Amino acid sequence: MHDKMLRSVLMAPVRFLDSTPVGRIIQRFSRDIESVDLYLQWSFVSVVSCILQVIVSVFLILALVPKMIFVIVPVLYAYYIIQKNYRIPAREAKRFDSISRSPRYSHFKEALQGPVVIRSYSKENWFIESFLDKLEQSQRMFYSNYMLNRWFSSRIPFLGGIISMATAIGVT
Repeated sequence: MHDKMLRSVLMAPVRFLDSTPVGRIIQRFSRDIESVDLYLQWSFVSVVSCILQVIVSVFLILALVPKMIFVIVPVLYAYYIIQKNYRIPAREAKRFDSISRSPRYSHFKEALQGPVVIRSYSKENWFIESFLDKLEQSQRMFYSNYMLNRWFSSRIPFLGGIISMATAIGVT
């Protein structure tokens, strides 16, 4: 994946390189590749483990208390609705978070390459304020993404609690 991406960037027309901020390209090569390399493998293992645990749990619950089918089906439907309402905004929030990081990287690169120019025009304060504005925008996008994840994470245990409570009532 990295080699294909590198080849695409190196063979891209000059117009692409002029219109795409350097920070965005750097981020694609750093953070996005890191996500694929590290987190995708861990996520796959977690998903398979979670699916197997859910299947075994539902099977055991239905084997002990067959009437639980009337609770499990609506809870599974509620889970489907919640994840459907979560997935599209989460994808957009993650995209906005990723996009808002690029200006920070570009600004940092400019600060490393041009301190002489910044000092010669006495624009240190302007440059710092500009960076803080970019940082604030990036933090807003990160916070939105984080709060959306917390929203989802607070609802899923609630649905599990409903199944646990109904199972406990059904067993007694």
